[in-house]
Amino acid sequence: MTEPHGLLDVTVAKVCPVDCAPLCPQRPFQAVYGTLAAPASRLSLDNFRIAISTVPERVTIGFGAFSEPCVHPQLPEMMEMAHEQGHRVNLCTTLFGLTPAGIERIRDIHPESLVVHTPDNEDIAHLPGTAVYKEVLYLAMKRLAITGFSRMSADYGFVSNERAGNCDGAPPRRVWGPFHCSRLTPSGFVMLPNGDVVLCCMDWRLRHRIGNLLTGTYDDLLRSPEYRRVVRDSYGLGIGQKTLCRSCMWPLSIGSFLKPDRQARSTIGIYAHEVKDRVLRG
Repeated sequence: MTEPHGLLDVTVAKVCPVDCAPLCPQRPFQAVYGTLAAPASRLSLDNFRIAISTVPERVTIGFGAFSEPCVHPQLPEMMEMAHEQGHRVNLCTTLFGLTPAGIERIRDIHPESLVVHTPDNEDIAHLPGTAVYKEVLYLAMKRLAITGFSRMSADYGFVSNERAGNCDGAPPRRVWGPFHCSRLTPSGFVMLPNGDVVLCCMDWRLRHRIGNLLTGTYDDLLRSPEYRRVVRDSYGLGIGQKTLCRSCMWPLSIGSFLKPDRQARSTIGIYAHEVKDRVLRG
């Protein structure tokens, strides 16, 4: 298997019953998604097969993004399909909706990253306290190779990443100058249930639509004018640009590591030129 390069994170359903408001902007996502052409409520298994048919093996397939993936009854089949085609597979989940049989199928796939969001003590994640859910949670702890845990609780050390300003009450941010973000280069696209692809897992309001994997190819996404526009902005000053990245906490501003003198400005310019050259070379 080749080294991973890029991520395609799959949103399998429009509605997430966990609804972690105000730390997860589900309502803005659902409102904007509903305005798109053919806004499917769930991704079908056949459409998933079509969507990943042109995705290179080196690209990791993730399940999570804008909704709880385990609410989809065919999630294990989708994960198996991606795994059988040679992709690394990631899963980010509360396990809500998964069955004990599903746990065994996921175990056989050996996800490279498996992060479980557990119930919190502030009633943010609306998870059922049923015997079935508790059994699934117990079996997952026992049977799965979990690589990380998260709990939406200040007592647990949780800090909101503000979803690039999409969360209610998020303070305004502004990233100036050249920056790097691992969700931009290499790409960290998110696919929606109707096959549309947006910039990354922070693009909850679907500001940067890159293409559609039911009507186009993965290479089309990398060549799309919108993706290349956002990447070009990452080695610029950000003046006049209104990209999502400029309001997100994930990009690392190159200027923040340098002293504000002539040498620093020169270094920023050299870095920007090198990044631009690398991007244009593909």
